[in-house]
Amino acid sequence: MLGPEHPDTAYSLCDLGWHYRLQRRYQEGELFYQHALAIRVKVWGPEHPIIADTLVDLGLLYDDQRKYQEAEPIFHQAMTICEQGIDLRKDTEVILLSNYVLHLLRRRRIMKALPYGVRVLKILGLRKSFRRSLGFLNSYVPKFGPN
Repeated sequence: MLGPEHPDTAYSLCDLGWHYRLQRRYQEGELFYQHALAIRVKVWGPEHPIIADTLVDLGLLYDDQRKYQEAEPIFHQAMTICEQGIDLRKDTEVILLSNYVLHLLRRRRIMKALPYGVRVLKILGLRKSFRRSLGFLNSYVPKFGPN
């Protein structure tokens, strides 16, 4: 039997938060995400990549409600963890960055989203094909490093 502060309990709480988010029961979802976040910070510490993942989930919940001001510092904290690159698997990094790009695009902050989007594409190995398909971005993409 798992205890109330077991890492698997936090995982289940995140799942519940996600399900409530999908049902647009945002207050309940927020409580589950915050509880999961508290457990995960206690178990793994505030800099662990799983914290960034939980923060992004919470940020997306705020985004869904158009609470962009509340979402922004949460996404910023998640990206700070992501930038540290501590044991961050590439698939996790792609998911975190893609969700941040989604947040920025929802706020119509295209230029801020662009370097993160390019980074996702580089990780996925799609940068060259992306540049060919979306020629209007060619003038921006080279600013972010070599292929």
